[in-house]
Amino acid sequence: MTINEFESQLTATIGRPTELRPFVCEDYLLDCEVFIVGYNPATKMDGDWWRYWKRGYGYQKSISFKEC
Repeated sequence: MTINEFESQLTATIGRPTELRPFVCEDYLLDCEVFIVGYNPATKMDGDWWRYWKRGYGYQKSISFKEC
C-alpha cells in the first residue's frame, strides 16, 4: 500500500474535512512497526485535521503541535 492509497482509504473512513483526530505522527506512517489502536473514539479537535496532512508524506505532527 502506498501513502496515497492509505490517504484515499482514510478519507473514505473519516471524511474530509474532519474534526476527528484519528492519529498523530511524523513522517511516513507506513514505516511504523507499531500502531496502537485505542477503544475510545478519536478526540475531536478545533479545525480540520487534514490541514496537517501533506500528500505523499502523511501527517505532520511537528506543525500541528506548534499551533497548540
